Amino acid sequence: MTQTLHTTQSELIRALRESDLQAFRAVYDQYYESLYRFAFSRLRSPDSARDVLQDVFLRLWQQRHRLNPEKSMKAYLFQIAYHRIVDRLREISKIKTDKAEHTINKSIDSHIDMQQAIEKLPEKMKITFIMNRYYGFKYREIAEMLKISEKTVEKRMSKALKKLRDSL
Repeated sequence: MTQTLHTTQSELIRALRESDLQAFRAVYDQYYESLYRFAFSRLRSPDSARDVLQDVFLRLWQQRHRLNPEKSMKAYLFQIAYHRIVDRLREISKIKTDKAEHTINKSIDSHIDMQQAIEKLPEKMKITFIMNRYYGFKYREIAEMLKISEKTVEKRMSKALKKLRDSL
């Protein structure tokens, strides 16, 4: 474990790839609260939200060698959380009554359809869409993070929304 402070996201990811526990703790400390709020807002259960977060950080540690220093850590973590929430909702749906099961399944199907449509978007468009719609980044922030113009972000979002409307 190194004793250095990681000042940039790419340095943090590089340290994680080298199994640096301090870097892992830094990621945990930075994202735990926002991930918890995200999971709790969808699951409405503190225990389920904590279970999801445990899975998220376990997966981060298990997949640390595959992390790309050029990709967004926040987007990566929230994407894992999203998939675990969908899995958790599926588990819950098996326990509920027929009526509740139908409602949850419809919601899950809608999320799955949307997720599949998003996955079919071209990579740059998908990243821009996810950053804006799932993680709430403003166009200006996305432009800065991706080192592109705000107009490019606007065009990508416009095209992504059109493609999603057409496929759904």
